[in-house]
Amino acid sequence: MKPGARRPVATIADVAAAAGVSRATVSRVMNGRSTVDPEISARVREAAAGLSYRPSNVARNLALGRTTTVAVVVPDLGNPVFQQILRGVASAAAEDGYRVLVAETVEDESQEAAIALEARLRCDAIVLVSPRMPDEELRALISDAEPLVLVNRELGKAGGGAVAPSLVVDYADATVQVVSHLVSLGHRRVAYLAGPRASASDGQRRTGLAQAQELHPDLSLEVLPAGPNIAAGHAVTAAVLAGRFTAAVAYNDLVAFGLLAGLNEAGVAVPGDISVAGFDDIDLARYATPALTTAAVPQSDLGRHAWRELHAVITDGANPAVTARFAARLEVRASTGPLPRRPERVHLADDGRDADTTPTHTTATGGPVDDSVAAPAGSVPQETAPSDGRARARTDVRENPVWSADGDTMVLRAGPDGAPLARREPGDRVTRIHAPRPYLHPVHTLAGVPLTDAGPVDHRHHYGVGIAVPDVNGTSYWGGRTFVRDVGPTLLENHGTQVATGLRVAPDDAGTLLEDVLWSDEHGAPQLTEERRLSGSRLVGVLPSDVWVLGWHSTLHASHGPLEFRSPATNGRPGAGYGGLFWRLPAAERTRVLSAGGEGESAAHGSSSPWVAFTQQHSAGPSTLVLVQPGTARPWFLRSAEYPGACPALAWDSPLVVPDGGSVQVSLVAALVDAELTLDEAASVAEALR
Repeated sequence: MKPGARRPVATIADVAAAAGVSRATVSRVMNGRSTVDPEISARVREAAAGLSYRPSNVARNLALGRTTTVAVVVPDLGNPVFQQILRGVASAAAEDGYRVLVAETVEDESQEAAIALEARLRCDAIVLVSPRMPDEELRALISDAEPLVLVNRELGKAGGGAVAPSLVVDYADATVQVVSHLVSLGHRRVAYLAGPRASASDGQRRTGLAQAQELHPDLSLEVLPAGPNIAAGHAVTAAVLAGRFTAAVAYNDLVAFGLLAGLNEAGVAVPGDISVAGFDDIDLARYATPALTTAAVPQSDLGRHAWRELHAVITDGANPAVTARFAARLEVRASTGPLPRRPERVHLADDGRDADTTPTHTTATGGPVDDSVAAPAGSVPQETAPSDGRARARTDVRENPVWSADGDTMVLRAGPDGAPLARREPGDRVTRIHAPRPYLHPVHTLAGVPLTDAGPVDHRHHYGVGIAVPDVNGTSYWGGRTFVRDVGPTLLENHGTQVATGLRVAPDDAGTLLEDVLWSDEHGAPQLTEERRLSGSRLVGVLPSDVWVLGWHSTLHASHGPLEFRSPATNGRPGAGYGGLFWRLPAAERTRVLSAGGEGESAAHGSSSPWVAFTQQHSAGPSTLVLVQPGTARPWFLRSAEYPGACPALAWDSPLVVPDGGSVQVSLVAALVDAELTLDEAASVAEALR
């Protein structure tokens, strides 16, 4: 034999010749038949070993009419439940020398039988997982394609018994477990997000809903069409919110994930505003935000058991078909919680009181004249607020911050080569449901402590510092849900946009950014125009530590008709007068609120204090944010216990009306300090800025 040449592969004929027997005898020996004389069998095996002969499995299987391959047919390979069932079948089959082919029907019941039959032609048997086809069609398929095992589908004979071995999860009982858990938490208005129309397990869930209704007669259950995947859950979000449900049970965990994403985008808290549960307990369920309550199903065990049933049929087709039932187990996690006390959460202040219904101070009421509203051109002008705090604060001009370009946006820096203090985001990547708008984020102290948050878990539609108003002539520039009188927070398709039409640094002041903004309603029609002025400066001589100041002054022009600014408070929710120039702070290890009325959230919320301050302790260090209203102070909308944020309210308890051609001033001056100030120190800073 030449070097490097491959050695000829021995054949069954070579072994037969070497052992002095026929090829049939060699075949019987290699297949383990006991009918061959032991002496002849030993001679054949010795010859085979000497020739390094290995029998061909393909040839043997062709001779025996077997492929040692089975097919698993599933509706959707993207569903982790089907993936785990497949894994269970494959691992168990491998132990018996079988391999697995996979076929997907992509939830198309019209093609299901054809796909299954085609797979059957290439293998010895089929595991048919969650078939969607009608019963009669399935009976015909079983007759044509057996041996076959069903998973998550049961089909009985007319006289009793099963047509084929079946493995089913008791989804009816699982549904009763989930709904009863929600009832125990106080929920009585529950939505079920239904799965595919042809899904047998969806039918079992509906049976469970009927059983739960019998157990809990005061329960209101409503079925909403959805589907089997994440997109289906996301698409049904608006219907869930419009139905005013306090809890939702999704067809499976994937649908629940989609709903969680939709609720998150709408600024709806889970489980604070609504509880969400699913089915199956896929691997990602415990890692969702929040972790998902679900009915756990033994997915991989279903696959392994399916193989055992199928292998028994393959090896002994006389075994009677049986149905094996599996129980689900309720896994309670963070996505379900007690019934909200109201359609939207009661807000508790940092002293434990309901800050929206028990004010501890006198608030502006009765719709006083707002001296920030200017009459149309030609009328008697009214006094406007100062543009920023620099006119009254002692500043060091040489160290003033400066604006500079950074890609498609602008950054305020602590000097020409200094660290970034504030970044202007254009808002073009903000989702429509959050009312896209330009905003500042992050905004830092001089030491680099961030004092803004954007898209936080508790309110995804909060974005740093920006003008956000929940109702301008019916259009939301706040984002998320709109408070509707006698209905409550409702997701409407009413989100407007704010788009910059001009952006430039002031020619005489590198620390001032000038911006022209067009506000357009949900239909794209112009609603108002805004002139915005953002200024940075230093404040010295008031505190031992260095302080920088951000001044924001905007003039909103009713250039496209009269304007009416409203809030949830004016629409029927007392105390929820939010809307205006809103500053959202990050969560901190410790947060205190200071104001002219003293310390505490209740003293500041709804008050007309000329200033408020947030002192915080962060992992990066201490900080204080002092917010000052130049001119006549509006009532403050303020939170600290639930989340830290504040704005001077444009429509605290009565609408703010701006006539056609008129304008309204919106101003705020902020001092950012790298220390936790006392009440007296914060008051001194505020006085310097006014």
